[in-house]
Amino acid sequence: MPFWRQAVRQLFGWRNAAPGRMYGARWYRNFYLYIPRKNSKTTFLAGLILAIPMIEPEQGGQIWIAASTEEQAGILFDFAKKFVEGSPDLLLIYRVGAEELEHVETRTRIRFMSGAPKGKVGTGPSVLIIDEYQEQPNYKLLNKLRTGTGARKAPLTIICGTAGGEDESEDVPWITELKKA
Repeated sequence: MPFWRQAVRQLFGWRNAAPGRMYGARWYRNFYLYIPRKNSKTTFLAGLILAIPMIEPEQGGQIWIAASTEEQAGILFDFAKKFVEGSPDLLLIYRVGAEELEHVETRTRIRFMSGAPKGKVGTGPSVLIIDEYQEQPNYKLLNKLRTGTGARKAPLTIICGTAGGEDESEDVPWITELKKA
């Protein structure tokens, strides 16, 4: 679909090439994807997750998928896992575990987690995906996980979901992030 193609171009096509950096510096560190239900968001993100270690190879990268519940985060992970399991070519590139995918060449690991902020300090995601962000009651999860991206060369945060409730107050996390976008 044209809008998915445009999203990928915006996200990965803009670089500030710096001397000594193979891939240049990322212009965008945040990717906001608010889209109505049933527009293939999960399918798109699953493919994107699997492509990132090839588009931007980082040794020992960590791609974390979070949502308000572990079950919700697992849905996106399971889509990516099924892509790998259904493709002989991807099975050569990825090692499949019960709760982890590993890109063999870069040792980038793809995992999912619950939306509870407790216990999230110490993660160092190179890519952070928070799915169904409109269900987050506060900023705790996003803030804790974003602090872990500081050690990465080109961290990426993907915040996605559908529109939330009609609450237009200033203290609704998804509305605040949408205004930033």
